[in-house]
Amino acid sequence: MQTRAPYAPRASLLAFALLAASTVAAGAQTLEWRFDNVTDFNSNIVRNRSGSTAYNGTLLGGHTQTRGALGNAADFNGSNGYLRASGTTGLRFPSGMTVEAFVRRDSNHSEDGVVSKWYGGDQFLLTFYPTGHGRLQFGIRDGANRYGSLYYDFPDSVYLGEWIHVAATYNGSGRLRLYVDGTLVASANRTVNGMAYGGRPIQAGDSGNSWSRFDGAIDEVKVWNYERSPGQLDHPLRPRVLVVEYDSTNPTYNNPHVISDGMIDDIRSSSQFVEFEIAQWVNTGSLPPQRSGGGFDYAGLYSTYNVCARAGRGEIHEVWVWAGPDGGMLEWAVNGPRREAYGLGVGMPACTVQTVTMGFNYERNLPEALHSMGHRLENNFRHFWGSYWNAFDGQYHRYGVTTQPPIQINDNHCGNIHFPPNADAHYEYDSGDWIRSNCPTWRSDGGGSYPWINCNAWGCNEEGFLNWWMSEAPGPSNNHGPGGSRLENWWTTLVQ
Repeated sequence: MQTRAPYAPRASLLAFALLAASTVAAGAQTLEWRFDNVTDFNSNIVRNRSGSTAYNGTLLGGHTQTRGALGNAADFNGSNGYLRASGTTGLRFPSGMTVEAFVRRDSNHSEDGVVSKWYGGDQFLLTFYPTGHGRLQFGIRDGANRYGSLYYDFPDSVYLGEWIHVAATYNGSGRLRLYVDGTLVASANRTVNGMAYGGRPIQAGDSGNSWSRFDGAIDEVKVWNYERSPGQLDHPLRPRVLVVEYDSTNPTYNNPHVISDGMIDDIRSSSQFVEFEIAQWVNTGSLPPQRSGGGFDYAGLYSTYNVCARAGRGEIHEVWVWAGPDGGMLEWAVNGPRREAYGLGVGMPACTVQTVTMGFNYERNLPEALHSMGHRLENNFRHFWGSYWNAFDGQYHRYGVTTQPPIQINDNHCGNIHFPPNADAHYEYDSGDWIRSNCPTWRSDGGGSYPWINCNAWGCNEEGFLNWWMSEAPGPSNNHGPGGSRLENWWTTLVQ
């Protein structure tokens, strides 16, 4: 059996790990609140995952644990529920800062504070006001008691009830920026310098007083003591991955590190929202464990690597398993409170948060790995957005047909993982047949134009088609709704 060198994290992930190791040095992550741990949540505790336990938060008032953007989240009641970290009263940001969070705002009736250290002469706040369809505002106060702020007005109310990512940055000398779903939506230079000292605690779900309690859910709160760059914020959904690599009785395989990196790049480019982060790569040096009766031993994997507990702490969101064709794995499987291995019953343990396990075969290459990931996306999109699915796919009925009908020429859509819109057989990614498809201008109501296309649209190969297909799925900024309005971002259900 061949052996490979230990996995070396990409430079950006290594830098992330180094930043997270300190909460006091300049250029460090100061605070990270996840809401995954059920035991802690039931005890009204949210631990700081990036360092100082003094920055642990206490949940107050009305709150429940709910499905988050990644793992679990805190759902606040809009009247007295919020999170407070009393130990942050003396925390300062002399050289600037970044604050970010996933939020699901349920109404636009009043002020909804996201994260703040505010009221009086304190330092910063990130909050929603009920102006128009909702106004996201970021403000800071400097040592001379000068206030600087900027805001973004949402163009419509589609975002209400949906997970979105909001972030704000300040460079310490007047430049403020606002981001929504990784896109820069506002930038301004104000006459402020540094930040004022303030004795208030950092709070989530509140911007300083009782009238600003958040109505909805908050997840993945992060605070940094420097201005993060646009490139560090442009793909806000960052699932953390445990990779477990097994040996095989078949010594013929490709390098899973190269394939994994290629898959991360493809999904990053296509989604404009998701960037997987390899939290740990384990090279076991052993064959894949098998369960009684045959097939991969998922329960053994979860037990050996303490997957449920680590997922419950928010350390990982999914597992990628690399093995040979003798691994006996499913292409993908989900377990947790809502689904277990998409109904196939492979004996996975019940985690307290949804946890995804991908099964990859290193005897194959990047297109096949991306194909497996595509089936997961296809199932998720169909599960969560079923009312729109046939209008997007249009080919799904072909999965259950033995003798394939001829492809229709007009009124085609985007197809699915096995059937591009011009395919009349499984895996026909190189068909030169011309058909009319509205995929390039797809609308959920069937609108949009129907130009003539063939495989030239995606390069006439499997990887090209999968990237084309993923890029057409509604992402953070899209015009796929009726009349060109925005639909919800389908990628927010990735880890569900």
